[in-house]
Order: sequence, then structure tokens, then C-alpha cells
Amino acid sequence: FSNSKSAYPVYLTLGNIPRAIWCKPSQHACILIGYLSHLFHESMQIIIEPLKSAGIEGINITGGYGAIRRVHTILACYVAD
Repeated sequence: FSNSKSAYPVYLTLGNIPRAIWCKPSQHACILIGYLSHLFHESMQIIIEPLKSAGIEGINITGGYGAIRRVHTILACYVAD
């Protein structure tokens, strides 16, 4: 990665693989399933998808007096570390 960006690899392996095999990269006992920064952003995209579609298509909301109104939600701010 450039410009001081970093990502942390996440590997998948099985618990019953002997340590002598598991520690050798040439044995391919573990596989890379993704990078933590990529997984975070893809997960947030899945979580926020209903808000995005509600903002475009709108949703029906029942008010305190029973009136039903069509509203369009807006995701105004997302703060991350």
C-alpha cells in the first residue's frame, strides 16, 4: 500500500493440521481470505445498503398521530478512526 495506508491480512486454516505443516508457507495450510480494511469497508457497505435504498426510494413512517408519511432518510455523517 502507498501513502501510509495499511491493511491487516486475515488467514483461514484448520485446527487439526499438525504444527510442522501449518508453519510452512510452502504447504499452503492456510489461505488468505481478505484484508481487514477491505472487510470493514465491504461490511459497512452491506450494513448501510438499506439506508441508501431508503434514501432513494423512501419509506413509509407512521407519525405520533397515526398519519403515514413517505420519508427519505439521509446518512449525514459517518465518523471513523
